[in-house]
Amino acid sequence: MSLNLGFGAGKRHLLTLSFDDGFRHSFSRIAEIHEHHGLKACLNVLAADDGSFGGSTDDIQQKFPKGDFSLWRALAERGHEIMPHGWNHTNKAHVPLAVAQDLILRCLGSFTREIPGFQPLRSVFNFPYGGSTPVLEEWLNTIVRGYRPGGEGFNPLPHRMLRRVICCATGPTGIEIHMESLVERLLLQDSGWLVYNLHGLDGEGWGPISAEWLDQFLRRMTTIPSLLIEPTASLLTSADTLG
Repeated sequence: MSLNLGFGAGKRHLLTLSFDDGFRHSFSRIAEIHEHHGLKACLNVLAADDGSFGGSTDDIQQKFPKGDFSLWRALAERGHEIMPHGWNHTNKAHVPLAVAQDLILRCLGSFTREIPGFQPLRSVFNFPYGGSTPVLEEWLNTIVRGYRPGGEGFNPLPHRMLRRVICCATGPTGIEIHMESLVERLLLQDSGWLVYNLHGLDGEGWGPISAEWLDQFLRRMTTIPSLLIEPTASLLTSADTLG
């Protein structure tokens, strides 16, 4: 069966590579690699401007330089998708509801001020650690277009009512093999949408992949006629326009 999803005839398998945490070097390189293959990167970044990560000064992730909104604006102007990953990297499932809500609202406020054209109701909030709660997700239904908790990674094709877009991840090793196996599973289905959560490149961040592997992977994936590689919010927005 060939579906026309508003993205081009014959595209029935959707793949989103959802990169988290906002590492300066990695995210710049991820954007370049995507551009080389005519693609838009899906980049999810933290809003805090104080250098914090998970709120702990001994978090190992703090040793990797993070980007700032000047970089995120530049990448957005080049067509890449810059979406909120939190004020810092606090696991929202491990704090009281009011604290989680405050951290999300602070994050969305910064994005609204710092990124021209950003609108919370057209955005996707990407939970750190994939950690969410049913109550928090119910509240987010009125705040953002969608949200990304953790899970198996397979979703229905985008539609107007879809809010909860689950992602999968593995690590800190074996990521490439795991992702390849899930993409194979996706392509064996008649149709579907796989969202895979990644982080940095070449030793940067938790569970990094290599830039060379990413380049080769995208080169192979872009030759598959039925497969479309696209960021999360872009797919949801396209679904909203189908009528």
